[in-house]
Amino acid sequence: MYTIEQFFRARDALGGIEVDAEVFNSLLEVIMTIKFDRLFEGIHDKCRILFNNLIPSIEERCMYSDLFLLKNMESLVKEMNSSKEVNLSIKEHLLTSATDMVECLRTDPSKVILLKFYLGNTEDSLMLNQSNKFREFLGGNGNFLPLIDALDGCHNESVNTKVLQLFVNLLTGDPSYINLKHTLQEKFLLMDSSSLASWLEKMLLGYTAQSAVGNLPTGVSNSVRDSAIAFINALVSPSSDSKSRELCDHILDALLVGLEKAFLSFDVPTAKAYFNFVVQLANGESTIKPIIKRAIDMLKMEQL
Repeated sequence: MYTIEQFFRARDALGGIEVDAEVFNSLLEVIMTIKFDRLFEGIHDKCRILFNNLIPSIEERCMYSDLFLLKNMESLVKEMNSSKEVNLSIKEHLLTSATDMVECLRTDPSKVILLKFYLGNTEDSLMLNQSNKFREFLGGNGNFLPLIDALDGCHNESVNTKVLQLFVNLLTGDPSYINLKHTLQEKFLLMDSSSLASWLEKMLLGYTAQSAVGNLPTGVSNSVRDSAIAFINALVSPSSDSKSRELCDHILDALLVGLEKAFLSFDVPTAKAYFNFVVQLANGESTIKPIIKRAIDMLKMEQL
């Protein structure tokens, strides 16, 4: 902090010379890291003065602050996903806080422009003139993929529902988030059928836990299933889009992998909901007929 203060004194002594972009972004990164860290609460007042000195505009300070928080949130969730030592309650708290923060920006008319910009939309006239410097500060677009990845190790259904519903809100109704949609579509298209089937089973069926009497299935709640179905429907719509159709076929193939497990391992209402979604995604009589036949065969096996 002392070094940064000396830098500003020297700059002011030279008449407030312009700071180049690389130095500006480095200073801003350090100042904002301290500003938002409670460990440095004792020097927050000094930090605020430096922040105001670096960025005189109140509006720009607010914009940089929100973008910094978004960038750090995504980075923190990504680091958490790669670590096996994070406590589950901490993970759930972080996912809840991250989702709430994004949802707050999405529903705030004065700040939603920043969220759209962070996710790759630069068409808004309010951001157009300043987009280059903000983009340099971010180092690229965000995509929130770490939030989706975090669902793999999270069994808290309220958290899973919250995260999935956030993406549903982003993907439906506002075309400004088309870059996010394309990124998510690409993510699921790159997953092999087995991996995708496992993810879909967890979101639409539940999971099995080992016990003294064997593997016990734990069905997923209606809220998680409904949010997952809405999320998938948002990704595969409209059907007229080639990428959406390709993803729909890929997801359908993966769902068929889990069809047997749905009928043999889970209760009838859970299996029925899973099967209904498979039929919903299937297009055309030629696709639905073999699915129905496969389900009937499985029901016959279960009765033996």
